Amino acid sequence: MTDMRMCIHNFFCKANCILAKLTSPVNLLVRLYIANIFFKSGLVKFMDWSGTVYLFQYEYKVPVLSYALAAFLATAVELVGSVFLAFGLATRFSALALLFLTAVINYTYQSTAENYYWMLILAMLTTQGGKLISLDFLLKRRFCDSHCTCACCNKTCSHGMYGMSCCAPTHVKNSTEHHSSKKRSVKRKK
Repeated sequence: MTDMRMCIHNFFCKANCILAKLTSPVNLLVRLYIANIFFKSGLVKFMDWSGTVYLFQYEYKVPVLSYALAAFLATAVELVGSVFLAFGLATRFSALALLFLTAVINYTYQSTAENYYWMLILAMLTTQGGKLISLDFLLKRRFCDSHCTCACCNKTCSHGMYGMSCCAPTHVKNSTEHHSSKKRSVKRKK
């Protein structure tokens, strides 16, 4: 019976490892998919600016902001946010800005199932970040040495499988143990 359990355990461990390696490529595909939607929308607004301003003045009733400012901000967020999202630059903030924009559209103008779908994708990107295939990850590797600490959890950041997130429990634990054991061995040598 234990051999069967070990066999099942090994199967699930290997399957988990394979699926974990797909996280970054899938994250990239999702980012490109959603960035394409918002970039095209922003481009349409930019190419027909007078039509965009007209729609924001008479059709889209954005609360608090003037229609001209709302048109400018929506267009800028769609164009800049989608480009940043595609490249994985400030991924969490770009996704958050697009999520906020979609929520405003959904709750002030038109509530559709598609908006909820996009908000779900953007919420996922806001929580996960750009993963390994992103400028965020490359910038962190370039400018953050292995002894950087996370502002939210005060643990040592790492550049491993989880990308920018230092709050991944298993990975951070291993990274922290590795750095603390390095410090102990350095102290012993002195």
